[in-house]
Amino acid sequence: MHRHRAWAAERHLARLQQQGPRAVAGLLPEGVLRPRVEPGPVLRESEDLSVFFFNEINRARPQVHALLLRLMAERTLTAFDREYRFPNLQVFADRNRVEREETFELPAAARDRFLMEIDVDYPDRETELAILNSRCHGIEARLAHQVIGFVQALRKEDLEKVPGIAETLDFAAALMGLGINDLTRDPAALQATLTTLLKTQADRAQITTEVTDE
Repeated sequence: MHRHRAWAAERHLARLQQQGPRAVAGLLPEGVLRPRVEPGPVLRESEDLSVFFFNEINRARPQVHALLLRLMAERTLTAFDREYRFPNLQVFADRNRVEREETFELPAAARDRFLMEIDVDYPDRETELAILNSRCHGIEARLAHQVIGFVQALRKEDLEKVPGIAETLDFAAALMGLGINDLTRDPAALQATLTTLLKTQADRAQITTEVTDE
């Protein structure tokens, strides 16, 4: 009896696999496989929208870049059987220039639509030290200088993913959580917390964990 049920179940599953969505549709209530698509916030605001910020624009696919180019050039989009106007729209965007995988460079035609391009570099030592002290309250001065020196030295290496300020803060917080206040005395702690700074195995493998007080 059990063998018969198992055989029947296998045949049923095989039939579902062969029939695909049609078979699944018969098992689900009406409308489940027909999701309702409605205008998102950009389209809903359209004429009232004045500022649009595109975070990490080079992570968007070329089709999105083409849509953005049309929006910036014509100030209109056609969707849901109607035209949406954007007379007051200003577009701001940033690019992730650190990570190289799954990125698509913005075409020249779209870049020309922007009024200016500003290159934002990493902060200098004193600025990053001030940021660290303001965010990691109670960090020892010696440890703070060691962290900043080590991170800024890492940025000179040929890394797949260069650590940013967020990684600096995560690194310092991890060390403080372990009760470390001097990296030169505990290289094992540095090695243990390196994953907060370097996100890929290849980067971690090529780095020498050497810290100075400079």
